[in-house]
Amino acid sequence: MSKLHAQHELSKTMGSDYFEPGMVEYPEQSDGSWDEISGELILRFESKGTRYDGRTEQIEKVKTGDVIRITRDPENPYNPNNFRLFTEKGKDVGNMPAELCNAVAPLYDEGYLVIKSATVSFVDPISKRSRHAKQAILFVEMHANLTTPNNEV
Repeated sequence: MSKLHAQHELSKTMGSDYFEPGMVEYPEQSDGSWDEISGELILRFESKGTRYDGRTEQIEKVKTGDVIRITRDPENPYNPNNFRLFTEKGKDVGNMPAELCNAVAPLYDEGYLVIKSATVSFVDPISKRSRHAKQAILFVEMHANLTTPNNEV
């Protein structure tokens, strides 16, 4: 979590033309926090796989603040820890990043992580991007509760 937060803080000092291959395109949109006292976890992350299965077209209709339903997808052939992202109307808009899925899925499966809500925190549809863009960009803000094995928050 601290690495993600440090990246968010660093992004505030970089010019808009700064980019490294493999780097998050919108680092200022990624962040997270965890309150040890209440157990509340807030994560902002980029949806992955947005150029497949008609997701780019679905993201054209999405607005900041729209509700996102996060659904566990253990049958995913690429990652059994996957979580899929759907609009309130059930339209597929991508997946949680694999690294995050791999960290969250065991906690979720054991009942230590309960997802309370999720919304679109940032959207950059392909129609508004450069003609060279290959996919839409969608960020989700997830609110969850994280408990300890003894159910202590």
